Amino acid sequence: MIRKKEWEKSFKNVNGREPNEEDYEKALSLGLVREESSVPNSNKRTVLVLGTVIVSLLIFAIGILLTIFFYPSPKSSQESFASSTSQSSKKERESTDTGSSIDYKDSSKLSQEDQEKLEEGYKSIELEKEDWHRQMLRDIITMYAEQKIRYSESQFQEKYDSDYKQCTEAIENKVKEILPEHLRVYTEAHYENGGLGLPTFDNIINEARTYYNSTTKNWTYPQDS
Repeated sequence: MIRKKEWEKSFKNVNGREPNEEDYEKALSLGLVREESSVPNSNKRTVLVLGTVIVSLLIFAIGILLTIFFYPSPKSSQESFASSTSQSSKKERESTDTGSSIDYKDSSKLSQEDQEKLEEGYKSIELEKEDWHRQMLRDIITMYAEQKIRYSESQFQEKYDSDYKQCTEAIENKVKEILPEHLRVYTEAHYENGGLGLPTFDNIINEARTYYNSTTKNWTYPQDS
């Protein structure tokens, strides 16, 4: 069985004329010629190329959409660690005072002993933060009290930043001191989500001014509890 064009050429050579439709149908019935596809090869190629292009564009578009919707937004560790306010500090202290369970990541995976150890650790860290809160107030008030020196706002900010840095280092050391290795990840996740809970610079400055700018100027340092 041969193709139509080859059969037409062979027919012409044998019979000396071009085959007509009747000759073609007879050759088909005898199985001498292969029936041509109704869709030309060029059309098949066009459909195949267009289909490939369209599918590629769809895959590319879906990839872009998935990237836009599911790509994680960048998170600054400094912002997450230091963006807490005095309100969050108060909330954490109240949680500690009332003995309510502290929310930490995947706590259900810890044993009862580990949970108790972790909560005790958090209470100890909260006390450390309270000590640093008072220390930062003392430092700023002392600067206010030095009558011969007029400190600028940037110098107050510099002192606050210095104390805050020491505070974060102290808290990190406290975590290493009181918690075993397998519990530290819970504490790090806890403070990454909620920050240290220390007052911001503006709150510390306002507290220091309140102590210092009393009418009698008989201010005292914040007392240790």
